[in-house]
Amino acid sequence: MTEYATVSARAMLVQLNISTWSARKFDKGATAKVNNDHQASSKAGRYNKHLLAGAKEHEALITACENARAMHYVQTLPWSDIGSRLLPTANFLVYSEKMRKAFALCDERLADFVAAYPALVEAAEQQHTALCKLFNRADYPRASDIKRRFSWKLNFDQVPNGDFRVDLPADQLEAISADVRSRTVDATKDAMQGAWARLRDAVERIHKASSPDGVVRSTLIDNARNVCDILSRLNVAGDEQLEAMRVRVEKELAQLDLDDLRKDNTVRADTAKKARSIMDAMSAFYSPAKTTEAA
Repeated sequence: MTEYATVSARAMLVQLNISTWSARKFDKGATAKVNNDHQASSKAGRYNKHLLAGAKEHEALITACENARAMHYVQTLPWSDIGSRLLPTANFLVYSEKMRKAFALCDERLADFVAAYPALVEAAEQQHTALCKLFNRADYPRASDIKRRFSWKLNFDQVPNGDFRVDLPADQLEAISADVRSRTVDATKDAMQGAWARLRDAVERIHKASSPDGVVRSTLIDNARNVCDILSRLNVAGDEQLEAMRVRVEKELAQLDLDDLRKDNTVRADTAKKARSIMDAMSAFYSPAKTTEAA
């Protein structure tokens, strides 16, 4: 039985906050010159300078931050529009370890960038580099301040359950509590639609790749295996249909051999048929229109 109302006992909310310095700066003078040279309106465009164009240390740091955010999304489910995500307790240890490693890499890349920063600014000032005459040292934070421009942190909270211990008239308190419980149920349903969306997307990719002119990429089956593994822990509502479908995908599609799928037309046709059958069966429980969560 799918249990939406008691999710607060089996999950928590987690919010990821990542702050970075983009190393980009709006140049008012360059913008005015470009617009004037082309007789364009002052509203026609804006000139934003890339202050550290080509700096590998900065690029590596930004990539590490992006990967941490991507991992956070993969290991959790959608919950609200204000940044919180739903983390089932069944996935807490896996999530914590993966985020610990992601943050450790961010720390490492930040240390590399901080150490290289003074030299990167000096290099940007040289006339032969990307900015040339557009260089302005005032655009750059002081070396002593650059580290604090980057941060990453997780904040955990409880899933609302409507249990208010405040001094209000009983009828008003019950109305507020009922509203909270209703919104929690709705948010949980949306979260589970996000889980269905991931499984559906994995199957759709295999179905498309198995078509006569489909492209079988090296990550195709690994992606399906990973989705099945994660969803075994993200099914916070105990959705029996989702679990049954996850097991079916795991048995029928996630064990495929890439070489067979690429070279054997019979295997491709059989795989396409299985994927189509699974997608049809999913349609009874999930419709893509029900969720906006990207897989």
